[in-house]
Amino acid sequence: MRGPVRVVHLGDVCTLHDEFEIVFLAFKAYDTAWACHFIEPYLAPNGLLVGTQNAMTADLIAEIFGPDRTLGGVVELGSQVSEPGVVLRNTERAKSWFGVGSLGGSTAGREEKITELLGNVGRAEVVPDVLSVKWMKLTVNAMMLAPVAMLGLANNEAVEVPGMREVMLRLGREAMEAGESLGYSTVPIKGLGPEDLVDRESVPEVLLDEMHAALRPGGHNTVLMDHLNGRRSEAALTNGLVAEELARRGAEATVNAAIGEIETAVTNLDLIQV
Repeated sequence: MRGPVRVVHLGDVCTLHDEFEIVFLAFKAYDTAWACHFIEPYLAPNGLLVGTQNAMTADLIAEIFGPDRTLGGVVELGSQVSEPGVVLRNTERAKSWFGVGSLGGSTAGREEKITELLGNVGRAEVVPDVLSVKWMKLTVNAMMLAPVAMLGLANNEAVEVPGMREVMLRLGREAMEAGESLGYSTVPIKGLGPEDLVDRESVPEVLLDEMHAALRPGGHNTVLMDHLNGRRSEAALTNGLVAEELARRGAEATVNAAIGEIETAVTNLDLIQV
C-alpha cells in the first residue's frame, strides 16, 4: 500500500509547534533513552507514548514519560526498508499482530484507542500482562533474528540449513528459562491461545513454527538488514540479555551467549568495512 506521509527530519522537529496525543516509538531498542528525551517535549501532558520496539524497553520509557503516559506494545510484523521511503512488508495483514497493555492502572482503558489504530494494519488486542508478552516476543527474536542473519539468508532458507532448527529451539528454551527467572509468565502472542502453550517444553517450537509460517518467503529480517547497512543490531538486548540474566542467577545460556559473541564480531567487522 502506498500513500502520502508527512516526513520531518530530526533536525526540523524543533520547528513543530503541535503537541501530539499519541506517539509510537519505533527507534532501535539501544536508542530508547535519547529518543524518549528527544520526543518528550512534543508529547501532550495527557498523551501516550507507545513503545513498539524489540527488547525490554517499557520500564525505561516509563521512567522518562511516567507510567501515566506510557503503554507497552508488541509488534509481530516483518518488513524491510531497501531504500528511503520504500518499505517491503514481509507479513500480510491477516498474519500481523499487535499487543498493547498498560504498565499500571493509570492508563487502564486507554489501550482501546491504540488497538483501534493498529487494527487498520493487522490484528490488535489489549493484553493484561504486556511485560510477559514482550518477553515472549524477545524469545522469538532470540531464536530467529541474529542466528538467521549470520547465515546471510532469508528466514525460510535459514531454517532449512541442517542443525539450524535445533539451534533456534535451544535459544528459545534458554530465553524461556531466563524469562521465568525474571518472573514473566508464558502467555499467548500473535493470536495463539492458552491451549497452544500447555506443554512448556514445546512452546519454543510452537512459536518458531507460527512465526515462520507468517513470514513472506525470501524476506530479510531486521538484523540482516543491519548487517547489510553497516549498523549494529539489537542482539545484545535479546540474546545478550538472556545470557546476562541467567548468568546473574548462576545459570548458563550457552547458545545465546555464543550467538551474542558472534553477532558482536560480525557487527564490528561490518562497521570496519563501512
